[in-house]
Amino acid sequence: MKHRKFLSLAGAPGIWASVLGVFALMPSAQATESVARVTTPMTVLAMIKTENDVLAQWQAARNKVAARKRPKSTLLSIYGVLPQLRATVLIDGREVVFEQGRKQPLFPQTNALRLRLIKPPCVSFTRRARLETVCLSRVGS
Repeated sequence: MKHRKFLSLAGAPGIWASVLGVFALMPSAQATESVARVTTPMTVLAMIKTENDVLAQWQAARNKVAARKRPKSTLLSIYGVLPQLRATVLIDGREVVFEQGRKQPLFPQTNALRLRLIKPPCVSFTRRARLETVCLSRVGS
């Protein structure tokens, strides 16, 4: 029994010193705020409302990013020898490589893009069922 009391009394100053040390490292406003968060109980409905509010803010931020105007597709190069031409197109910031005679791109493999035609200086493809045609810019223009 005496041994148990000794451990609890001996360990108490060390524990309190570490707890006070943590609060001493934090600015006073943060320390009181974190204590207030711990001591203020929340009902289940309040937790659900808080969670829904945070989720709505996250979705709004995500939709704002998605709503930004995407850059136009740009034809970077057409290379090869007829009938095996290849074209590199910059789509949404990614390089996509098409090969004449193949509907799907060589890289990256995706079903969202389909090649229609490589006819220098232009490439036609469909993206999400919409036809797009991109051409090389003329030198000197």
